[in-house]
Formats: sequence, structure tokens, C-alpha cells
Amino acid sequence: MDIQNINQYRISVMCLALFIFPIFAHALDVDRPHGIISDNDKTIVTGNSTFTISGGTEAGQNLFHGFSSFHLHKDEQAIFTHGNNINNIIGRISGGETSWINGKITAGANLYLLNPSGFIFGPNTVLDLTGSLLVSTSDRLLFQDHSIFSTSLGQSDTLPDSQPVGVEFTDNSPFSSIIIDNASLKMNANQNLTLIGGDSRPAASVSRDTSFGIKIQRTHIQTNGGDIRLASVSSPGVIRLDSWQVSEKSMDIAGHIGVSNESMIQTGQAETSGNIYIFGGLFYGDDAAFSTASTGHSGNIDIFAKNMVFHNNCRLDSQSYGNGDGGDIHLTITDQLDMSESAIQTNVTANDSGNAGYVEISAKNMVFDNASLIATETSGTGYGGQIRLVAHNNIQIIGGSEILSKAREQASGDAGHIMLNASHIQLHESALISADTDGIGNAGNVTIDATDLSLESQAMVSSSSNSPRQGGQAGKIHILLSNTLSLNGSKTAIETKSAGQGAAGSIDISAQNVFLDHQAHISSTGLGVETYAGDAGTINIHTKNTVRLDNNSELSTSSRFAGGGKIHVASGELLYFSESSINTSVLQGWGSGGDILLETQLMFTTGSIIHAKAENGPGGNIQIHSQQFLEGSGNTISASSRLGIDGRVDILRPTSDISMDVSQLPDQFLDDTARLSDICAARFHKNISVFSLEGRGALPTAYNDWIPGSEITYDRPDIQLQSIPNRSQYLDPLCPFTDDEKKEHPSE
Repeated sequence: MDIQNINQYRISVMCLALFIFPIFAHALDVDRPHGIISDNDKTIVTGNSTFTISGGTEAGQNLFHGFSSFHLHKDEQAIFTHGNNINNIIGRISGGETSWINGKITAGANLYLLNPSGFIFGPNTVLDLTGSLLVSTSDRLLFQDHSIFSTSLGQSDTLPDSQPVGVEFTDNSPFSSIIIDNASLKMNANQNLTLIGGDSRPAASVSRDTSFGIKIQRTHIQTNGGDIRLASVSSPGVIRLDSWQVSEKSMDIAGHIGVSNESMIQTGQAETSGNIYIFGGLFYGDDAAFSTASTGHSGNIDIFAKNMVFHNNCRLDSQSYGNGDGGDIHLTITDQLDMSESAIQTNVTANDSGNAGYVEISAKNMVFDNASLIATETSGTGYGGQIRLVAHNNIQIIGGSEILSKAREQASGDAGHIMLNASHIQLHESALISADTDGIGNAGNVTIDATDLSLESQAMVSSSSNSPRQGGQAGKIHILLSNTLSLNGSKTAIETKSAGQGAAGSIDISAQNVFLDHQAHISSTGLGVETYAGDAGTINIHTKNTVRLDNNSELSTSSRFAGGGKIHVASGELLYFSESSINTSVLQGWGSGGDILLETQLMFTTGSIIHAKAENGPGGNIQIHSQQFLEGSGNTISASSRLGIDGRVDILRPTSDISMDVSQLPDQFLDDTARLSDICAARFHKNISVFSLEGRGALPTAYNDWIPGSEITYDRPDIQLQSIPNRSQYLDPLCPFTDDEKKEHPSE
């Protein structure tokens, strides 16, 4: 997806957002119905503002209630009473009204509330439940024994006694929404909260009243160790509760979910954390946070959506602040992921022995813009998590956005690896992919597998060890492309570096073509000093077609007090260097300079430098293997050491032995006397011209013949031009041959 299409997509999403959020204020300002009313003679409701709900129909550990209306206003309370044998309270609301919940609900078991006409939760909602809560606008509840409980009156003759495992939206469902505005929904420890709403919006419409299946604004939802599940359904289908497994085909029934305005979805507590599961067609977040952080093991975040849009400081966060592992974050997006000024993070903090979680994202297209961040981090003894991005089409990292894996200064664990796989990958406008370490742990590797990779405007791919003394190793960078790698612009780079005793990582690139322009560079650098110096890494570039460096671009390895890295460039067709350089350097100490090996069919250089140098140690060697080597002006090719032994420069190209094909020339190979004689005009000092008529064939000009003049035109009918049958008849009187010429031309 190109930039223009992305902007059009964002405009359409923002238009949807404008329709989503005004609904809340409107819903809270109007009068709402009052009271809880039973729809049968077995469910008994007593009280006026404190509603006691008793009776119902028991089936094993399940207790069923039916209501024609279910509303709670501020300071009102609904209390479900039941025996100790009841694990699940199941209440259906069949009266056709949206349930307004703005009071307190109390129950001593798991509570299932189903209302096909929808729910609205207000700011005074209180959940006092010893069990979990499911709220759904589906019209059926599914059970483990394949039984079905319907919200329609008269359709559930037999009430099942097995465990609920899913909900179903049928063709008759109105697909109503669940709206939560300015509320604080808190569950008791380790209890789950599940919201499954309906989205009645047709696929091509943007309806003001029914645009999203779940709408959450200015709300804090917390489960204290339990799971939070959000799902939106727009067409008939089933959502399972026991496994929450979602396939790509499931996206056909997915509706939209919107979370905004400083809302927080949180599952963590002091020692444990639940998971967050989200299923929707469009998952839209604006200034919202989703967190599974805890001091123990953090929960996972799993999001399944057709499109996901995160704007304006949205966050997905799975952190461990103690000795547990950070949770994993999985995003499965079948179409477009669009992040702007938002973040996805998983990490473990100082003194934590746990490992950070993974971040795995798959989508058709991904856009990270406006300083968005994908990060895994360790500050303890555990490992940083891996980051894996897989796109069927494009990944765009722009506007200062970053993909980071980091081991902090106090960490002894290694940073995680970063892997990107896509058709086309673009890093523009100071975008960064970096796997770093600031401590004794090693930096992670960066692997990019794509068709094309483009870096522009100070974009960078990096792996570095930043500790100036006993730092870890920098990671390796592997780039595997089926087409072209392009770097363009100052400070646009692919680099590995080490500031301490750890070695800088190697850079391996395989592609059809590699182009560097306008001061772009690929480098591996060891910056350590004296006893804390690490070697520079190697650079290996292999292409089937072309490697081209223009306008002060550079391939380089360098180190201080350590060994220089090698550079090996092999191109199947062409190496082209214009006003650019290839350098291996050891700036201080006794380390050996790095070798340079260039291999190709045709190599052309102009105004460029190829230099392998050292300080005290031996200089590196330069070898150029080329079938044809063409040098323009202003090139420097040298292998030197300031105080040590210079390296060698070997330019190897094919040679042919032609000695057997050379013949001995005669002593009088050519007599130039006649060829140096003056033409007749010069000999006789006369203005003489000759017009001659020849045949149609093209004849070579003899060495002593006339040079053709310009074309002659005439319009005098009284002048007749005739051919001259014999050249000598015309030439002899005017310009007779010399005696030597007559010997050469006896016929004339």
C-alpha cells in the first residue's frame, strides 16, 4: 500500500471515529427505563431500588433467569441469590430494550447476561462478583454438551446442565452494541470479563448509531489476574469461550471495536496477570492502553482483526516487574495494521530473572508512523524478547518510528533478535531498526528477508554494543533480498558497532542489486580503547547483478586497538564506484588492517578510494578480480600501514598469450615516398579542380586522389556536362604525373 492509499485509509478510519464517540454523551444524557422485570413465573424479582433476584430454574450447577427488562440506575443494586451448588447464573433479557447498567451487580457465581438489544454501562457501575462475567448481545448461549439456550421466549424447552462454551449470533440477531462510557469495571481477583457485542453496520456503511460492536471511552477495566476478552460480530457465527481460537475465515463475521479517550484495559495485579484477547473486524484505538503487567508472570495479549488502527498514544504493554516472565504479544491482522504515535512493548525490569516476552505481528500491510515504537527489553538476568514482523505485502517504518530490542546497562541477559519478512520494506524519515546492548549481555541479531529494502532520509538498521568497557558482543545483520537494496541520503546506514571489548557484528547482504547514494554507508566499527577494544566485523555483499556506490557513499570497517574487519563484495555483473569509498582501517594499535576482496565481471571506478590501512600492524590486502577493470580519473587504491608492513594490491584480470600469432615484417614494409608527395595543386601552384563521373559503386579514396568537395548545382541549359572517358586525357595536360608516378601507373 503506497503513501496515498495509506492516507486515504486513515481518512476513512478517522471518519468512522468521529461517528463512534459522540454516541456516548448522547446515550448518557437521555432518560433511561427503570427497573428489573421478570419474563416468567420462576424468576422472582423483589424491591424497588435494591432488586433481589431469586428463584429461577436450576439444571445441575446452572441457574437460569429470564427478564423482560434489566436496568440499574445510580445507587440501585441487583442481588442474585442462589444455593451453594450453583456455579453459573445465566440471565436472558428478552424485552427488546437496551439494558442500562449504572448501578451495582452482586452475585456469588459466574454471571452470564445476554440481551440481543444491547447494553450500556455508565460511570456508577460496580461489579461485586465472586465469579467471572460474560456480557453478550448474542441470541444464543452454547454448551459443552452441544445444547443451546436461546434468548427468545419459548425456544429453550430443556435447560442444559453442562458448562457454557460459546455464543452464537443467528440470522435473526439484531447485532446490537455494548457501550461503556466513563466507567470503572473491576473484577475480583482472578476472575474473567468477557464482552461480545454485535455490529449491525453493513460492510459499506458508516452508521452513527450502530457503527461498532463494542465502544469503550474514558473507562478503566481491570480483572486483577483474570482474562479480558473483547469480541465484535457483524454476521451470523459462533465465538467460542473455551479456546478463543480464531481462523482467517472467522474474520468474515468480525465486527468493529473502538477504545478511546484515556481508557485502560488491565489484567495485572501484584503477583499474577491475566491475558487480553481481542477479536474484531476493525480494532480502533485512540489514546488507550492495554496492559498485562505484573510483578510475577505477565499475561499475553492476542489480537485478531481484519484491520487494526492505533493512533494518539495507544499502547500494548506486557511487562514483568519481578521475577516472572513478560507476556507475549501476538497480532494477527489479515489486512492493514496502522500505528501512529503509539507503542507495543514487552520487557522485564532490573533484578528480574525472567525473560521478556515476544512480539509477533502478521498482516498484509503494516505502517508505523509518527514515532511509533515496537520494543522488547531486559534490565535483568533474563533475555530480551524477540520481535517478528511478517507482512504479505509491505512494511513501512517512517516518521521516526523504531523497532527496538534492547538489553539495558544493568542487564546481564542478551537482547532479543529482530526479524522482518515482507515483499517490500521501507525505512524513511529517521526510521530505526536496532538490536542493542548497554550492558554485558549481547545485542540481538537483525534479519530481514524481503523482495526489496529501501532506506532513505537518515533511516538506519543497526546492532550495537554500547558499553565502553566490558560490554557484550554486537549482533549480526542478515539481509536476504530477491531484488534490490537501496540506501539514499546522509546518515542513512546499515551498521554494527561496539564501544567496548565486544566485537562488532558482521553484515551479510544477498540481493540482485545493491545501490548506495548521497553519503549512505554500510559499516562495522569497533570503538573500544586499549584493553577494552573489540574487533570490527566483516561485511559480505553478494549480488547477481550490480553493486553501485555514488556521491560519497561508503563501505567501511574500522577499529581502534583491535583487528580490522574484512570487506568482500561479489557481483555477478557490475561493480560501479563513483566519488565513493571502500575502507578498512585500524586507527590505533597493532591490529592488522582488514582485507578487501572485490569480484565481478566488470568494474568501473571514478573519483573513488579503495583503501586498506593500519597504524602499527600490517596493512590489509586488496584483491580485485574482474574480467574487465575500467578506471576513470581521480582514483586511489592503496594498502598501507603507517608504521608497519604495507599490504598488497593485486588486480587480477584475464591475459592472453599472443606471441605465436606475431609475424616478422619485411625491411621495406611500406614506401611512403609517394604517399607523402604533394598533390598537383600544391606542385603547380594553380587553382585546379576536377569533376569526374563514376559508377554507382562506392570506391575508397586513394592516398593521392582528390578529396570530394561540396555539391555543385547549376541552372544553365547552355552548359553541357560530359563524362571523361579516360582520366589521363584530362589529367595529363593539367597535372602530369611525375616520372616516379608514371612508373607506378604505366596504363595511364
